[in-house]
Amino acid sequence: MIRTTPDELPPSGRRRALWACGWLAWAAAQAPARAGMRLAQARPSSTAATVDALRQGGHVMVMRHAATEFGEVDAYPYEFDNPSAQRALSDVGRLEARAVGRALKTAGVRTGHVYSGPFRRSTETAEYLGFERFEIWPDLAEDAYANAREQARRAAKLYRLVATAPPAGLNTLIVTHKPVMVRAFGERLASIEPTEMAVFRPLAAGRVSLVGRLTKEDWRAVLQAAPAA
Repeated sequence: MIRTTPDELPPSGRRRALWACGWLAWAAAQAPARAGMRLAQARPSSTAATVDALRQGGHVMVMRHAATEFGEVDAYPYEFDNPSAQRALSDVGRLEARAVGRALKTAGVRTGHVYSGPFRRSTETAEYLGFERFEIWPDLAEDAYANAREQARRAAKLYRLVATAPPAGLNTLIVTHKPVMVRAFGERLASIEPTEMAVFRPLAAGRVSLVGRLTKEDWRAVLQAAPAA
């Protein structure tokens, strides 16, 4: 077979070849997400059943960061080392994240690895949840300016992290952004609210199952149902 490069073609053929190369590059960027993101179809569990599943361990919680100050925007280019150039949590967001952290502890949910995106609103959420130590993963950041290939790569990275089973008896917690979650797991998470989490169970062959979703109201109910100390 004779292989011809675009530079060896006449102008019209060169344009078609370059367009084809560009399309193939875009398709290749989408392929990891489509091939790896195999979400098992399951009926979502009730709140009580989802919390009970977390008590048993072996699950991955993917949380959208807590509420931020209205009207704030991130400076671009992003400055992850400069908190003043990024959106911060609002007072309400901090209170809600702290309440969810208390509820996790009250419910007896044990967490092993904790991951956060690099934006201030994600790291603050992890801190107010009560985690003193967590790993910051740049790929968990939402970047509206990134091209389709880069966005697909980040979504695939999130999926692979969720498909990784945590140690026995423990759960993994990931704090990220709604757009990243939607790219990784589909439009079913388009309605996810600040501080809400999707709970997944890693399965065999790189698949995951969505066990349920837990809102801040769900965790508030957990706290209210707890016996008085």
